[in-house]
Amino acid sequence: MKLEEIKALIEILKDHGISRLSLKEEKFSIELETHPDVANTISTSHHHKDHEVEIAKKITEKPADKEENYLTCPMVGTFYSSPSPDQPPFVRVGDHVKADTVVCIVEAMKVMNEVKAGRAGIIKEIFLENAQPVAFGTRLFRIA
Repeated sequence: MKLEEIKALIEILKDHGISRLSLKEEKFSIELETHPDVANTISTSHHHKDHEVEIAKKITEKPADKEENYLTCPMVGTFYSSPSPDQPPFVRVGDHVKADTVVCIVEAMKVMNEVKAGRAGIIKEIFLENAQPVAFGTRLFRIA
């Protein structure tokens, strides 16, 4: 994504009173969030290119999560968040898990494969909806 496109997204946030925007594409993702102190700086710095670049960086930068915080799909198949449609999900955001906690099932070739957390922590984010197709390496959960 080019800087001009990021600036346009920032303007959309500002003009429409949107406080958060998340955009995910195949190999790119960006999250923008407005903050009162940054928004004031944006509106006063339109004539200063260097300041615009710095502000865009501040808005788009977030602490980098280490790759080991993401549980990725070990195979191609279908993601299932619960053991069966009438049962609750294995885990929800905020749940504490151990390395051997089953967090989902990936069905591949009619075989139900349990996927374990692989590390202890708290489920911070779930990236997929139930019964969604997944590819090898797709992010399933963020565990911190």
